[in-house]
Amino acid sequence: MPNTLRISVLFFLFATSASAQAVYVVAPVPGPGVFSTDIQPAINAAVNGDLVLVKAGAYSGFTIDAKGVSVVADAGANVVANGLVFVSNISASQSTLLQGLTLKGDTSSPAVILLNNPGAIWIESCNVTGSTQNPSGLVGVQISTCPSVVIQRCVMTGGSGITGGTTCKGAPGLHVANSTVTVGDSTCSGGSGATPLTTGPNAGLGAAGMRVLSSTTVFASGTTFKGGNGAPPALPQFPGGSPGSGISTDGAVTSLECTITSGHGSPNFPPPPPVVTFGSGSYQALPGVARHFATTSPVREGQTTTITAGGVAGELTGFLFSTSPGPVELMLPFEGTLVLPGGNADWFALGAIPAGGTLSTPVVVPNLPPTVQSTIFWCQSVSFDAQFSYILIGPASAVVVLDSTL
Repeated sequence: MPNTLRISVLFFLFATSASAQAVYVVAPVPGPGVFSTDIQPAINAAVNGDLVLVKAGAYSGFTIDAKGVSVVADAGANVVANGLVFVSNISASQSTLLQGLTLKGDTSSPAVILLNNPGAIWIESCNVTGSTQNPSGLVGVQISTCPSVVIQRCVMTGGSGITGGTTCKGAPGLHVANSTVTVGDSTCSGGSGATPLTTGPNAGLGAAGMRVLSSTTVFASGTTFKGGNGAPPALPQFPGGSPGSGISTDGAVTSLECTITSGHGSPNFPPPPPVVTFGSGSYQALPGVARHFATTSPVREGQTTTITAGGVAGELTGFLFSTSPGPVELMLPFEGTLVLPGGNADWFALGAIPAGGTLSTPVVVPNLPPTVQSTIFWCQSVSFDAQFSYILIGPASAVVVLDSTL
């Protein structure tokens, strides 16, 4: 049986066990099949397990509280949400996916806040930018008390300062406290400081690309962390500002083939080390090569999703998949984190990585059962050699499958 057919059969078997899920379509103008013209009313109407599908357009920020609702941009749609995106109180039995969104913060809070979420939160293929609360920048993504966060193929940028006063400092692209987070194939950039008009302890500081506080574990693979630039002095008697490090941590950070650089500063402030540890912080860089993994999503039944795996030429690769995500478990002997439930996932071998280092497999998505409008396949790559002398856990990707009528 061809690979595409075999995978389709497996997807279908998982889909038949999925519960009925409603899809709420959001578009900038009313029309047939459109539930609302902004994202929040659709979230308010949705219940646990439902999906909000967003067509191209500009919308307000939104809040997801105490229910596992996912917000996904339609295929090829440029979806921009302006204002705070706040996800809180997702229980251990619930999960939330944010996929394909451009999220731009306002001038009063970080662009994205994940707070007190025992359940799994996935952010995939999103571009997040923090704004500025005059005169200092605001965080791109802020995570607190979330034991299971997966960030894949995202760009997270902290806001930069604005000239004025003594606190015109940048903000981190990613700020994590009391949480467990895995980051893959992403970019975290700290905001730059602005030229200070007076001296002060925070004058013109560039921010770390990622700031990690205590009681936190972060695993990063194939990701770039860049500190923000320090500000030049306004006048010779003012010192300007120091640049930010790529990573600043009071928690435990482990990386695999990541690029970590500090920002640039004035002659008064040479750049800090790429990684700065303080308090109980620790940093470990694993040897080896980062693997890569992505799927095209969302996709309608009868259409094709392409599963792309990157690794070492000649290496065998496949993927795990499930209709629910699992808790993030750090598994350093396998150079990664397991993000799917081990007892509730199937797996499929895709084949050998070719000489170019990338294997792409098209998969035709089967029809969903009549009572199911959508389902999400939570996938994670696995790499191994022919002798099974090693098995490595790679990045993750979620495939959102939609009914063809949507």
